[in-house]
Amino acid sequence: MRPCLFFLSSPVEDATTPVYVYHSADERFCGMTIMPDGRNLPSLGPSAAWNQKDVVPLKKESLAAYVGDAVIAIGNLILRGYHVSRSTAVVPYPHRSSS
Repeated sequence: MRPCLFFLSSPVEDATTPVYVYHSADERFCGMTIMPDGRNLPSLGPSAAWNQKDVVPLKKESLAAYVGDAVIAIGNLILRGYHVSRSTAVVPYPHRSSS
């Protein structure tokens, strides 16, 4: 039997499917799931928890506010039912030299 590869060439968006957005308690990770209670998100450890932050439609524009690559997030949500990534942080511009 030959292995089968699946490539998501374009996102399959569905504005009627809600995506539940969670952040880790320390805000280091962002988790998205199609389950309202977030029970399919991976465990963060014995003393850490997921906190629900938002509910958005399964659309690239909506997910892009929380992850760097919304197309990958959509693929994971469709195939796995969840997506986890590091939270995106705003990096300040370097200061100019005063010399």
